Amino acid sequence: MSELRATCSASRAASGQAGSSIRFTASTPGVKRDKMNLDQGAWYLENYRRNPVVLWAHDYRALPIGRATVATEPGRLVADVTFDQADEFARLVEQKYRDGYMHAVSVGWDEIEIEGRQLYDLLDVSAVAVPGDPDALMERAAARAYKRYLARTSQLDQLALILTQLNFILRRRKEEQLRRKVDKLVKEVLSEML
Repeated sequence: MSELRATCSASRAASGQAGSSIRFTASTPGVKRDKMNLDQGAWYLENYRRNPVVLWAHDYRALPIGRATVATEPGRLVADVTFDQADEFARLVEQKYRDGYMHAVSVGWDEIEIEGRQLYDLLDVSAVAVPGDPDALMERAAARAYKRYLARTSQLDQLALILTQLNFILRRRKEEQLRRKVDKLVKEVLSEML
């Protein structure tokens, strides 16, 4: 059995009510801390769906702390986890996610071959404190980062357009000294934005 730790993609974690599901990005492509690069299109989920356990730190001897609905999306494996509200420890773990103290899940799998194709048979989804997949970020954090990226990209694009237009105007007017000042100002603004 292998383990791959991923990070919580918990868009509903902070806003959701106790007992409502939390979405996790459980696995993403690329070489991770375990030096493996899993093909995200090679997940075999049928066995897991018959026994959709969420464990604490891959402890196969302990009772599950929840259950999950899993699916593959382009480039990732996702799990909607519901914690067992009748289990005090499970509620404590859930609250750690909702309060932002925990962000990570991990998946355990076995490599299997079906019809000549190498697949990953998902065994469990586990709540963990330390992720092994640093690319699978919390959805809420990832969404903020992506919005910042888009805003910066948009600002940079707008700034580049303004600079291009201004340089064109200044060159036509042969205002070389003013053009150099504008270039310097733009570089300062860009360095602050990046």
